[in-house]
Amino acid sequence: MYRSLWKPIMFMRCERIPFLAVALSSGLLVMEGGLWVKVGGIVYFAVAIALVGLANSKDSFFFQIIFRYVRYQDYYPSCALFPGRAERPHNF
Repeated sequence: MYRSLWKPIMFMRCERIPFLAVALSSGLLVMEGGLWVKVGGIVYFAVAIALVGLANSKDSFFFQIIFRYVRYQDYYPSCALFPGRAERPHNF
């Protein structure tokens, strides 16, 4: 069995998708801003990576659970409908 089934692959204690989102957004600040915006981008990167790492240290599948929850909202609504799913599910 692959190890990534029960323990996800981490980079700097973060999952790959949240790390890329933080790195790209802070990279835009560093590339396009003035001096104080660059400093803010570096501070933002450090703080955001620390928070994402903290969330992943508590639950290593934290962001995968959130992404799955958002993706399945159309199929499993919070109210009881017959036959238990939305009229037109978005599966494309």
